Parts: sequence; structure tokens; C-alpha cells
Amino acid sequence: MKIDIAAWLTRQLRIGHDNLESMSAFGDGHRALTDELLDRSRERTRAIVNLLARARKLAVHYGQQLAGRAFALALANGTFDAASVPHFDEIADTLAREYPELFAGQDDVGNRLAELIQEGPPASLTWVEARRQALEILMDGDY
Repeated sequence: MKIDIAAWLTRQLRIGHDNLESMSAFGDGHRALTDELLDRSRERTRAIVNLLARARKLAVHYGQQLAGRAFALALANGTFDAASVPHFDEIADTLAREYPELFAGQDDVGNRLAELIQEGPPASLTWVEARRQALEILMDGDY
């Protein structure tokens, strides 16, 4: 009888088993990868939150209190119009230098900043989501 390890572990996650290390064929590697994925997710979320706060401060720095409010409003309602923020290109260039990891591979940093503002801060992975992602990575042999 062949057992589908991924399906079995997913069921175990759903019913709330705490000690998957003893059940998982991947043991410590699964736990280490889960922790790494959680750390990366938290770091990315923190970086985006910091970037958005810095963007608001830069908008105010360029003399636009309303622009700082535009960022906050965009985060609250999911809309953003870069044209409504004076010096938006300068703000985007500054942030691309300060947070290169969030702009990597982007030709148009203004577009990327507008996307980040539109999306708002992402939620960090949950432990269960990280466990599932780690298991998929290990089962695919990508780690």
C-alpha cells in the first residue's frame, strides 16, 4: 500500500498535530525550512510596512501633507493615483535605493511603488501555510 505523504501530512495539519517532526519523513529539514519561510515572510512584510511609512514621510518632506494622506487613503481603500502625488518619481527613486530587494528586476520603479502602495502590507505566512510550502518544496526536491 502506497501512502501519499503530502496528503497525509496536510490532514495532520488540519487536525492540529503539534509534533509533525516525528511524523514527517523530512524531520528537521522540514522544521528548518518552515522556520526559514516564516522568517522571510516576516522580513518582507516588515520591509514593505517600513517602505510605505517612508513613502508617506517623503511625500510630506516634499511639502505635500495631502500626499502623505493620499498614501494612507490608498492603503485604506485599495486605490492609488501616482499623479496625485507631487514628486512621485523622486520618492520612487529614493525608495528603490533604500529598499533594493523590493524593486529587484523592475525597470519602472514608479510603477512598482504604485503597485506596493495599491497592494498594501501583505499578511505574513501563517505557521500552517509555511509548513505546507516547506513540504511542497521538499517533496519537489527544490531544497
